Amino acid sequence: MYGENNNSNLQGKEKIGENGYCERRPDEERINELIVPHGENNNSNLQGKEKIGENGYCERRPDEERINELIVPQNLYSGINFSLDSQGLHFLEFFKIKVSTLITVGPQSSNYLLKTFIPLAVNSEPIQYALASWGGMFIDGKPNIHNYQVYMVKASKLLLMDYDMSTVFSKKDFFVILGFFLIAMSIEICSGDVSRWETFLEQCKNLIIRQGGIIKILHDFHFSNDIKWMISNLQFHDILSSGTYLNGSILMDEYKTVFRTGKLLETDNYGIDPYQGCNQPIYLLLGDIVSENVIIKQKRKQLQADLHKLHDDKSQNPSSFDTHCNSFSSKLRITYYEYINSSVKNLREEVEKCQPHELQISSGLSQDELEAHLSLFNLIKYSCELLLLQIEMIPPSSYKSQAILMHALDHINSIIDTRMIPCLGFPLLMCGMVAYKKQDQEVMKRQIEKLMQTYFVGNMEKIYCIIKEAWKMNTDGNLCFDWAEIANEKGWSLFSC
Repeated sequence: MYGENNNSNLQGKEKIGENGYCERRPDEERINELIVPHGENNNSNLQGKEKIGENGYCERRPDEERINELIVPQNLYSGINFSLDSQGLHFLEFFKIKVSTLITVGPQSSNYLLKTFIPLAVNSEPIQYALASWGGMFIDGKPNIHNYQVYMVKASKLLLMDYDMSTVFSKKDFFVILGFFLIAMSIEICSGDVSRWETFLEQCKNLIIRQGGIIKILHDFHFSNDIKWMISNLQFHDILSSGTYLNGSILMDEYKTVFRTGKLLETDNYGIDPYQGCNQPIYLLLGDIVSENVIIKQKRKQLQADLHKLHDDKSQNPSSFDTHCNSFSSKLRITYYEYINSSVKNLREEVEKCQPHELQISSGLSQDELEAHLSLFNLIKYSCELLLLQIEMIPPSSYKSQAILMHALDHINSIIDTRMIPCLGFPLLMCGMVAYKKQDQEVMKRQIEKLMQTYFVGNMEKIYCIIKEAWKMNTDGNLCFDWAEIANEKGWSLFSC
C-alpha cells in the first residue's frame, strides 16, 4: 500500500503548470489542460474473452485460464471495493491482460506495469480510472478515443480534487502523483498524441526536482524495485523524446549516476525491464550521444556567429584585417572540426564495446527469447552508429551508412514476429533517415505495415509519417536528415519508440 489521499479543502481550482505550480481556474478548463477530446465515439463491446498471443491476436478461452495468467493473485482483491463501474472494471482487466503485454518486452515476472501500478490502484481512485482508461483505449483492437477520454477525464478530476499541486508532497502522495503522470504520459503516446504526452513528461521531471532529485527519492523509498521502475520509466521516455533530442535533458547526469555508475537495475532481482528489456546500457549511451549532439549544434551556431563577425570586420577594414581574419577563421573551424572528430570517435568506441546487463540476460530466458533480446540490443547499437554518422554529416548514400542499414534491416526482420516490437520505433526512424533507395523503402514499408497489424499503438503511425517525409525529401541520398527536426517543423513533440 503506497498511501492515503491528501484530501485538502482547496478554496480554488488549479492548473498544473510546467513548473509544477498552480494557477486557479474553473474545473472545466483544468480538466482540458490534462485531457483534450481527440475525436468521435468509436465505442463497441467485446463479445468474448480473449487470450492474447505473442502475435498480438486473440484466441478465445475460459475466464479461469485468463485470470490465472495475472501476476497479482486474484485473492489480493477480494473484499476490495473499486470505485469503477462495471465497464471500468472490464477495462481495468483488459489493461492487465492485453495492454500490459502489448507494450512491454520483458517477461511477466518483472512486468512492473502490473506489479507496481495495480497495487497502487487499490488505494488510489485516480490510478484506477487512469488504468481503466488505458485498457479501454485498446478494447476494440485499436485506439478507442471515447473510452480513453471518459475515464481519463474522471481520473484527472479526482487527482486535482485530492491533491494540492502547489505543495511539496509526502512520500505516499508523491508516489501516487508520479505514477499518475507516468500512466497519463503513456496513454497519450498510445493514442498517437504529439503534444500532451510531453507535458506529462515535463510534469514528472519537475515533480522529481521539487522532491529533491532522483538520488534523494531513491533513498526515500529505500531503493525499492517499484521506485526503480518509476525512474527507469521516466529515463526511457526522456531519452527517446524529440525534445531531449533537440535540447538535452536536465536529468541526464542523474540517470547516468544511478543507472550506469550505481547499476540500479542490476540489484535486488529487479529482472528485465518492461520497457527497456536488457537494453538500458545502450539507451544510456544514446543519451550521451544525444547530449553531445546538442553541444555540437551549439558550437556550430557559435562558430557561424564568430565567422559572421569576422566577415563584417574584414569588410570594414579589408587591408589590415585580411590576413588576420583568414588565419583566425581557419583556427576556429579547425577547433570545431577536431572537437567533433574527437567526440564522435570516443562515442563510437563506447558503442562498440557496450554490452547488455549480464544479470538480466541470464535471468531464465528461453533460447529464443535470449536471441530476440540480443538481436534487439545489436539493432539499437546499429541505430546509434547511424546517429553518429548523421552528426558527422556523412550522407545516407555513403558506403558506411548503407552497410549499417543492411545489417539493421536484417535484425528488424529477425525480431518483427517477437515481443520486441515495442522497441522498434527508434531503429525504424534511424533506418528511415538513410533508406533513400526504393528497394529499401519497400522493405521498410512491409516491415512497418506488418508491425502495425498487431501493434495497435498510435505513436507508430506518427513515426511512419516522419519516415515518409524524409523519403520525399531525400531521393538521391545526399542529404542528412534529423528525424527530430522534421517532427519539430510539423509542430510535433514525438516519442521515438
